[in-house]
Amino acid sequence: MTPAEFKSGRRTLGLRQRDIAWMFGVLPRQVIRWEAGTSTVPTSVALLLSAYREGLITPRWLVEHLGAPA
Repeated sequence: MTPAEFKSGRRTLGLRQRDIAWMFGVLPRQVIRWEAGTSTVPTSVALLLSAYREGLITPRWLVEHLGAPA
């Protein structure tokens, strides 16, 4: 997943950078790095973002499995 695809996917889903950071257990600055292309988007992150986009993972599922965001 390219940085542009990642950023576009996040925006299409209406997610903030801090939402993505919470979903993947990273700091918001890591999301900024993925979007800027200074760090590669991990395959696991790309797959989970795609699953979220396809409706296979819902916000409710995330809260049930990860707890409420801080």
